[in-house]
Amino acid sequence: MTMNSQQLIQEGLSFASKAIQHDHKGEIELAHFFYIEASEAILKAIHIDNSLNDAKGKALQYIERAEILQNMLDSSKGLKRATSQTDSQKEIEQIEFLLTEAVSEDEKGNKSQASSLYADVIELCLQKTKTVTDQSVKEKLNRWATGALDRAEELKGIDITKKQSLPTAPTLPQNSASSDTNLYNTSQRITNLNINSTSASKNKKLTNAEIETLKHTSYVNGKIYPPWLDVDLKEKFAYKIPFSDPDGKLALAPKQKNRLSEWVRPQDLCENPKMIYAVSSFSIKQTIVSDCSFVASLAISAAYERQFQKKIITSIIYPQKKDGSPMINPCGKYMVKLTFNGVPRKVIIDDYLPLGQDGQLLCSFSQNADEFWVSLMEKAYMKVMGGYDFPGSNSAGYLKELH
Repeated sequence: MTMNSQQLIQEGLSFASKAIQHDHKGEIELAHFFYIEASEAILKAIHIDNSLNDAKGKALQYIERAEILQNMLDSSKGLKRATSQTDSQKEIEQIEFLLTEAVSEDEKGNKSQASSLYADVIELCLQKTKTVTDQSVKEKLNRWATGALDRAEELKGIDITKKQSLPTAPTLPQNSASSDTNLYNTSQRITNLNINSTSASKNKKLTNAEIETLKHTSYVNGKIYPPWLDVDLKEKFAYKIPFSDPDGKLALAPKQKNRLSEWVRPQDLCENPKMIYAVSSFSIKQTIVSDCSFVASLAISAAYERQFQKKIITSIIYPQKKDGSPMINPCGKYMVKLTFNGVPRKVIIDDYLPLGQDGQLLCSFSQNADEFWVSLMEKAYMKVMGGYDFPGSNSAGYLKELH
């Protein structure tokens, strides 16, 4: 259902409040973004209901301030983002993510997975306490390790009252980057898809020809992308060592190769990366990758989700929080649910992005420096297309509601 005028006014006021807060903090990019969003929402409300015309003055004020901030941004264009996470911050965020995932698996009753994750938390906490100098951080790590150990022992049925001191965590084999990527081979997954379709409706049973077609169309540019199954929601995202795609880095376009400085993760670009501040077509910035049709599809999908409150984009990026919103993963692994060759499929990527010699990303990105949904969505699509060296095509079928 589309938003009514009063909902748009409330949304505009909420964005304006955020814009002012960021403005006062000197966070120019975020302030600019939210001023634009605030004015857009208010002007849409006025278009629906002329009786709200008195609010037009506020919208114009926000636009004027946004233009001033845009000039400030233009004057500093080309400068590399000033702050990034230290190695210590990255490690601590990774441990916290592992602990969150452990608790999540614990709550779901997945004792084996939870125990393994708790063990990883304990090991990493103990390693980190040997090098950290901040006493408050050291105390936090000790609390996490102790809590993880207590719960892991409870899951294994050990009497924790006999524990005298925190023992050294066992050394476990490193997580394999590809061992859990596919829980079934392609044929088995398609068979399961056929079973699920049959159970839902007798009329939906796949024919042998359809099954063979699905097998054939699961191979794209030398990689396998089987049909999406509910079991894919159990994909593993927590790792002791940050995830790197076993398929390697995406092939670059010639212009990217000439300008490439290095491959970076979101934490290398900013101190507090976010997946999404607000789904908006205004924040999308295309660079030298020739994927205009995909970027246009992304912008249209963002505008549609915003106006009709239907989760086209935010529902297909994983991992997700409990409320279903996508989140930044300090372990560097993401899964995107894309529809191509007739059915929804999962695409696994890491978060390495190409950075130019001028300090700007050489892929599409959000004009909000700390926001990464645009770059990661594009990377998933580019992986399917065989890399960033892409001639362009009609991408309309890739972004759609998948539920």
